[in-house]
Amino acid sequence: MKPLTFAACLVLWSAGSAIADPATECGGSSQVEIGNCVADTLAPVDATIEIYLGFAKSSAE
Repeated sequence: MKPLTFAACLVLWSAGSAIADPATECGGSSQVEIGNCVADTLAPVDATIEIYLGFAKSSAE
């Protein structure tokens, strides 16, 4: 039963991420507004990745 539950959750999760797009996430009406929103969203994500990459590099040394 557990593998079936896991498979159902996986299918539902992947279906939700497949229909996500920047236009619905940001709510802009033009490509410029959507592009600015995506850039504003990605900046903190990139900074966080750099922090954790630094931790991983220092741990590997």
